[in-house]
Amino acid sequence: LPKSASFRLIDIIGLDVWVHVLRNLYEAVPLDPARELFRVPAIMEQMVERGWLGEKRGQGFYQRVGKGADKEIWALDRKTLEYRPARKVKFPAVEAVRGIEDLGQRLRALVAYDAAGNDAGDDRAGQFLWKLFRDFTIYSARMVPEISDRIVEIDRAMRWGYGFTLGPFELWDALGVRETVERMRREACAIPENVERMLASGARTFYENADRQRQPGTRYFDLNAGAYAELEQRPGVMVLRDIKRARGVVKANAGASLVDLGDGVLCLEFHSKMNALGEDMVRMVAGALDEVNGGFEALVVANDGENFSVGANLMTVL
Repeated sequence: LPKSASFRLIDIIGLDVWVHVLRNLYEAVPLDPARELFRVPAIMEQMVERGWLGEKRGQGFYQRVGKGADKEIWALDRKTLEYRPARKVKFPAVEAVRGIEDLGQRLRALVAYDAAGNDAGDDRAGQFLWKLFRDFTIYSARMVPEISDRIVEIDRAMRWGYGFTLGPFELWDALGVRETVERMRREACAIPENVERMLASGARTFYENADRQRQPGTRYFDLNAGAYAELEQRPGVMVLRDIKRARGVVKANAGASLVDLGDGVLCLEFHSKMNALGEDMVRMVAGALDEVNGGFEALVVANDGENFSVGANLMTVL
């Protein structure tokens, strides 16, 4: 999720705007199963009355205190409505998964800390994340076709509009659909009928790979039709991860890869930590030029990383 998280995000948006959105939603969706979540919390009402609207007023859930090198971020105590220095907290589950690179594997490990029978089942981070993800995915499934006929548009809205790495159905796939549904049943959750029908059909995921003849493809589960359907290509959009899955790579090392994009075009992709430029990348640049001279017509430099490159690896330079 975005690094601004929840309360910092509200500060950036403005509490007055956030309260207006909540009130508008509450009135607009009388039959929504989550309607009661749109009631404005009492603490927000108090903050708006005091003019604590967030970033534009200098204080909201957080407040900047001091100037220059002495500047600090203080957090609001929701019980006393007083600010105090923000304390860093540590949770065993979060510390345990910090080194797991793969997002899906990391999320599965986090929510497992709250699973029945786990020795660390009392970890607050695991409890919080499991309940958050559980309710988020169940609600999203209930909203098909109310919000959208397809899961695709809901996932895209959350990724493109809210900066999520995974939309709710992509998240459900990452957590494991069958495994999480079994856990939801143990907790007496009402599983949406369309998800029950999907599992009864033998489907295990909302999305599946459908690569053909070295061309990347994806199928999504149509919750209305009860079957998989082809996800149309988006003209002008290429995703390196999908291309590599369908075609493999021409050459690779720990920091960079050469990928055949088709039509005689070769891609130099770097994928070191934060895409910092290092020896592996320099070597692959030379390899890319050799490959272009040997049978390709063009070379592009691109990657799917959050940072295109943070610059050179200073240890290597030194």
